[in-house]
Amino acid sequence: PVSVMVLVMVVLGGMGSVAGVIIGALSLQLLQSWFLQDLTQWVHALGSVTGIGFLERIDLVQSIELIFGVILVVMMLYRRQGIIPERRAVTALTHAQQAAMPSRGGIKGELKPIHRKSVDPSRPLLDIRGLAKSFGGIQAVKSLDLTVMPGSIVAVIGPNGSGKTTTIRCLLDLIRPDGGTVRVLGLDPQAEPDKVRARAGYLPGELRIDDNRTSEGALRYFNALRGGKADWGFVRRLAERLDLDLKLPIRNLSKGNKQKVGVVQALMHRPELLLLDEPTSGLDPLVQQEVLRLIGEAQGNGTTVFFSSHILSEVQEIAGRVGIIRRGEVVEVAETKSLIHHAVRRARVRFAQPTDASAFTGIPGVKVLARDDGLSVTLQIEGQMDGLIKALARYPVNDFETEYPSLEEIFLTYYAANSGPRPTAEPKEAR
Repeated sequence: PVSVMVLVMVVLGGMGSVAGVIIGALSLQLLQSWFLQDLTQWVHALGSVTGIGFLERIDLVQSIELIFGVILVVMMLYRRQGIIPERRAVTALTHAQQAAMPSRGGIKGELKPIHRKSVDPSRPLLDIRGLAKSFGGIQAVKSLDLTVMPGSIVAVIGPNGSGKTTTIRCLLDLIRPDGGTVRVLGLDPQAEPDKVRARAGYLPGELRIDDNRTSEGALRYFNALRGGKADWGFVRRLAERLDLDLKLPIRNLSKGNKQKVGVVQALMHRPELLLLDEPTSGLDPLVQQEVLRLIGEAQGNGTTVFFSSHILSEVQEIAGRVGIIRRGEVVEVAETKSLIHHAVRRARVRFAQPTDASAFTGIPGVKVLARDDGLSVTLQIEGQMDGLIKALARYPVNDFETEYPSLEEIFLTYYAANSGPRPTAEPKEAR
């Protein structure tokens, strides 16, 4: 049919290329009116010589639709851009042009970013209550409660299998939970998944991209899926900062460079919400730091960030609040600094004269770990230090050092314990 011929003509020549379409039309016309007829005669002659009756009955002209189909499949597999691809670059509207208000005198004024006017700062951007998800007999997430306020950076940490990835995928309705309720951007992701995904930037833990595309082609594809909202100048700046070559095919990229493509696609449309699953995985230390800066800049522009990580130092660097997930449950959510400062600390005290360390054993929250010749003592302090400071005031102190635990030490403390902290009745809130 004519429609099949037109389709093959466009694909063969090159979509968007006038010259390519003309070449494709001429090629198909010559194929149908001249080449196939001569080739059919050669096949018949071969059948006569060899005595193979099947070859004498072949009519390639009558099989034109099958041949068109083979051409179409081969082109889609090995040269999607056609014989003569379109070389003219398609320039996307800038962010300012997208946000501008039309008027008779031209484009005047600029609207504020959508998420700054549509999000109520007093209500949670993410509201997860009683989330549960099982895979067969394995409970991946168990009664997980968490809320995230607009404009914050919140991280969740936990080992493999603790439920981090499952939680993020439930937020986008990529998998359906078995129980609980989830609200994202004020929406139910099960009822309105397309609206949630259009307003969010998502980086999965395992990114899969068509290997036949270039990095730029993949990013343009993602941009088209989102309605062409990205400012391409901004995309190029992101790529430059991450040292990503947009012209290289995806199949030629290392794991780290593929991760860069994922980071760019998550940030390129300036989303209201970033959901990042191990965002620095596979990146070298310098690029990791650049990604963390990009996340911080996104927050500065009003974006809310919710991410998971195994690298506790980066969580400590950029996250305002951190949630520790243990066996599918959030066992603690607190401000990162507060979590560190209110954890168990160590103090080393050096006295000017021999002092009996047993004088500090009765102070609430204080435990003597070591003593040295009566001139120095190492203490463990849980909670406030006020009682210890008052007790030390009665002695001549030459030196006093305190050591705060790292986030990694706190994390390991939760996982070393046989049971987590006492559960609370209300959902934990991450502001």
